[in-house]
Amino acid sequence: MTTAELHRVAEKEGLRFDQAEKDYVILWLLSGLVNSGMKDHGWVFKGGTCLRHCYYRGYRFSEDIDFSCRDSGDNLDASLHLLDM
Repeated sequence: MTTAELHRVAEKEGLRFDQAEKDYVILWLLSGLVNSGMKDHGWVFKGGTCLRHCYYRGYRFSEDIDFSCRDSGDNLDASLHLLDM
């Protein structure tokens, strides 16, 4: 995404430029996590960023991503393997 596009997003979403930039990075990371298969190993997306992008357009900006993992050692082992740790 170009700087000009980020400025347009910031204006459209009512965010400062630095917030739009952080939001773009967060969405890029989430895309990578989904494509890596983490959602298939018990990870549940939650919190302010989830509310903003999945349920309530225009919800307050949040600078982090929050997850829970269903209680299973297999989920953690599989997730660590996906992250190549």
